Amino acid sequence: MLDFHLGAPLGKRVVVAGGGLSGCDAALEIAEKGHEVTLVEMLDEIARDMLITNRITLLRQLAERGVKVLTGRTITAIEEGAVVAQGPNGREEIAADSVVAAFGVLPATELTEALRQRYGARVHPVGDCVKPRKVGDAVNDAYALALTL
Repeated sequence: MLDFHLGAPLGKRVVVAGGGLSGCDAALEIAEKGHEVTLVEMLDEIARDMLITNRITLLRQLAERGVKVLTGRTITAIEEGAVVAQGPNGREEIAADSVVAAFGVLPATELTEALRQRYGARVHPVGDCVKPRKVGDAVNDAYALALTL
């Protein structure tokens, strides 16, 4: 979960740093709320690990919402009113009132640990409690686990 999901205020111009699934979803959600969004990714493309049909839909939705996508750029600084990036044409400043860092996520282990302390071995974590991945992976893991119980 990113801070803006918890109510952190966003300015009109938002830069989302990171073009993985988390960053792309955040950029789309923020754009749908009326913000001007620029998505910055250091690799040559965004949402690389999505299935192609889902990726095409996501790219279309980002374009429809006016999200500006900048790939091949490394963010080097965040300054008052701008994000500084190094890209194919050298240094560039990207206007920003707010920056959302979406560089990836860690496993959500807090609930698993609390349940394990209370119930011991009867807790079997799957999905993002083990490793952040896609919903289908969590469903497959849960199915495989259920077969062993």
